[in-house]
Amino acid sequence: MEESKENNLSLEELIKENKELKDKNLSLLADIQNIKRIHNLEIENLNNYKNEDFAINMVEVANMFKHMITLHNGDEVAKGLNLVYDKLLKILNSFEIKPILVIEGETKFDYELHCALSLLYNEDPDKDDIIAKCEPLNTGWTYKDKIIKCPMVTVYTNEKPY
Repeated sequence: MEESKENNLSLEELIKENKELKDKNLSLLADIQNIKRIHNLEIENLNNYKNEDFAINMVEVANMFKHMITLHNGDEVAKGLNLVYDKLLKILNSFEIKPILVIEGETKFDYELHCALSLLYNEDPDKDDIIAKCEPLNTGWTYKDKIIKCPMVTVYTNEKPY
């Protein structure tokens, strides 16, 4: 009789141990699947944004060209720089590097997209949070769906300073 009790306990312990091992196995399989998924996402992200450093460096060159064009305002040098700048924009566009459009006096300030350098007091309530100025060197850029350089702007406000 005692031997049968020991066998039953052993059988119960074996069933319990088997269940624990199955649970542990399922948990480890889930962990492996999660690691694979995260790894694949990281590889996809690396492939999608592999030219980001190139993009960041090239937008600085583009902004310098735009600045030089404004400095030479309408003369022969500006015409030549404009030709080069237009070609540069086409090349950047082919890499999905695009300037962020800011229309002074029309574009509403968006804190997720723009960086406000300063505020310009204006009593007109219609101009509140409208972008007043954006310098060529401060043009913003996107690479694919990612902002790589925020446009730095001056924003109208109708809140009185101090």
